[in-house]
This record gives sequence, structure tokens and C-alpha cells, in this order.
Amino acid sequence: MVQPHDWHLAAVFLCCCTATVRVLVLTVSPLQLVSYPAVRAVGIRMGLPLPSAGKHCGSHTDGQHF
Repeated sequence: MVQPHDWHLAAVFLCCCTATVRVLVLTVSPLQLVSYPAVRAVGIRMGLPLPSAGKHCGSHTDGQHF
């Protein structure tokens, strides 16, 4: 329900959801299929570990805490 007192039928809601999924499948999927080989060809590494919050926040040596 987007607006108060504005009710839609379940069929309209389902139609909207179906259209949204269709657009995502037709646009996002091809982009992912094209970009993955491009990323591999350029040599961008995807499996880098992220720093933990403790290491990041504890690395300040100037006494300032955030």
C-alpha cells in the first residue's frame, strides 16, 4: 500500500511484481554475464578478505577514538 486508503487488487500487485522481475532478468543478468569475463580479463581479484572491525578501529595510534 503506497498511499493511505488506496487499495489495489492482488492481480495488479502480481502483475507489477512480474513486470519488475522481467525487467531485472532482462537487464541485470546480461550485464552480469558480460561484466564477469571483463573483470577476469582485467585481472581484478574478487576474493580479497575484508578487514575486521576490531582491526580497523584498533589501528589508530594517535589516541583518537571514533
